Amino acid sequence: NADYGLYAYNSCNNNTIANNTFVNCGLFVWESYNNTVENNTVNSKDLVYLEGNNNIVIDNSWIGGVGQVVAVNCNNLTVASLSLDHASVPIEFFKVNNSNISNVNIKNDSADGIYLYESYNNTITNVNATYNNMANGISNDGSGIYLENSDYNIINSVNASYNNYGIHLVNSNNNIISDATTDSNVYDGIRLDSSSSNNTLTNIEADNNPYYDNPPINPETVRV
Repeated sequence: NADYGLYAYNSCNNNTIANNTFVNCGLFVWESYNNTVENNTVNSKDLVYLEGNNNIVIDNSWIGGVGQVVAVNCNNLTVASLSLDHASVPIEFFKVNNSNISNVNIKNDSADGIYLYESYNNTITNVNATYNNMANGISNDGSGIYLENSDYNIINSVNASYNNYGIHLVNSNNNIISDATTDSNVYDGIRLDSSSSNNTLTNIEADNNPYYDNPPINPETVRV
């Protein structure tokens, strides 16, 4: 699928999503609540869906493996030591606060690598988010790391290259981005949109952006 295997959008609530198999795609939710999501897989690994959960660790010790993480209205989550690919949006935080994403490798996804919406005081560190938003080997739209309406987050020691946008902030304020590599993206290495203000950016490498005239080709087979 070009974008999502299943998209639960805008007041689509109280759904049961169970016993489904997603291959080279995954689940995406937006303003969709009180859903029961269980026993689903993304590329033969667990689709980890959390809603209203606190103090949960999702890492490489997760029984069944982790194919995708979707969290809604959660607090104090830890997502660590994972390799995720071909999952539409491998890590989605929708109204998730005080949480950590670290030591994660993300690539070859049809939308954003990491997506935060109305999420505050989170830390993203030691992350590779590359070759996302790929269709037939050519980057189309989306970002390695995307924040919308999300404030007071820290993004540190990340590589967000060979995407459409490396790191994209939309109406997101008071965030800190440091020690980031954002090379060879189709458009911008880092883009601040829609009144994103009072952000601090330090030690950024942004080389060969935009890459529009010669878009990045993944050395691996991205879509067949």
